[in-house]
Amino acid sequence: MNKSVFKSLIPNEKTDFFFDLYKEHGVEVVGSYKNVDNDMEFYLITAYRDEAHYKEFVSMAANHPKYKELTEEIKDKRTSVEMVTLEDTE
Repeated sequence: MNKSVFKSLIPNEKTDFFFDLYKEHGVEVVGSYKNVDNDMEFYLITAYRDEAHYKEFVSMAANHPKYKELTEEIKDKRTSVEMVTLEDTE
């Protein structure tokens, strides 16, 4: 799970790129949520096939020109980010 807090909203066309990239690389976006008490706080829950798939995606993203460009653009708007690894309890 990725929890990101922003000081201003990110235009939809930028977030659409991230969602499209996840889909293109087989990453399931389980949900995207906004805190009802703070509409600048977003939660993105993604599912990877396994740890190898996660590492493969992270490696690809780190070298993807558009991903790097957009990540750089939004970093000034993001005040914090927290990554949490969740495990299925079943």
